[in-house]
Amino acid sequence: MMPPGQALVDHAKQTGTWDLLADAQNLFVPPDLQGALDQNPQAHQHFRAFPPSTRRTILEWITLAKRPETRATRIHQTVTEAAHNRRANHPPPLAEPPDPAAHPAPAARLTTLGCGWLAAGVVGLAVSLGCLRDRRGVRVLGVGWFWVGSW
Repeated sequence: MMPPGQALVDHAKQTGTWDLLADAQNLFVPPDLQGALDQNPQAHQHFRAFPPSTRRTILEWITLAKRPETRATRIHQTVTEAAHNRRANHPPPLAEPPDPAAHPAPAARLTTLGCGWLAAGVVGLAVSLGCLRDRRGVRVLGVGWFWVGSW
């Protein structure tokens, strides 16, 4: 390791930031969070059922709070969300994909490309979506604009 890199490592070890997330990465629940979970058995049960990666993310989020008020707010949010079997500090689940039968195609010809659309037979710009379907819905991987001329 180069001297500047070693200096950063030494500084992190001196200030305690080198091992700051070690407990979270080992899934050690801090006493303040454990006390809040013990007061809500349903939240405690759901929190324990979360995958290890989810628990680690939540524990790191709580650990990285800079102020005690922020830490208390994050612990409260974690317990509240866990009581409803939801993961704090995680994006909401993806919505179900719309039912194509409920929304008929417009007058212009639309061709499905996987799960994207490309307007054909119309002069102008059209959009094509590259996406991936999974059990939770559709995720858009990319959007591309194309010039479409008449046939």
